Amino acid sequence: MQAKQNRNMDSLFQGTSSYLDATDPEWVNIVIAFSQKEVPSASKLTERERLLCVLSSLLGCQGMSEYQHMLHAALNSGMEPVAIKEMLYQATAYLGIGRVHDFLKTTNQIMEQHGISSKVNTRANCPPTILEAEKARGCLLWCYGAASH
Repeated sequence: MQAKQNRNMDSLFQGTSSYLDATDPEWVNIVIAFSQKEVPSASKLTERERLLCVLSSLLGCQGMSEYQHMLHAALNSGMEPVAIKEMLYQATAYLGIGRVHDFLKTTNQIMEQHGISSKVNTRANCPPTILEAEKARGCLLWCYGAASH
């Protein structure tokens, strides 16, 4: 079982590296056990939903380094690039241009590393309906507000 989990981790995080593996392996093991084993096993979210929540939470807290790792993982797991771009576009209204700009640039660079065009076809040029805007707002409030209540 452990060997299978390690293969899954290697596949998920292919293309990433961290100096913390060498300097703080105990911390890395704690993070992996929590984020990749305990949380998914207790979650009712699909892997896609969970990864989108993780990416949006990292965007909200400005956790660029971990965002980069998790973006590789999301793309390696088959996440649709349009979903990632849409998350970034929607977050701009709530977080501001200044907080999203560097994440969008980084996302484009990582997508290109994965052979994905940075010109992903999104619906961002179409204004969201009221229902879509409220759904996005609710998701962001859940992701960011749940921790503060």
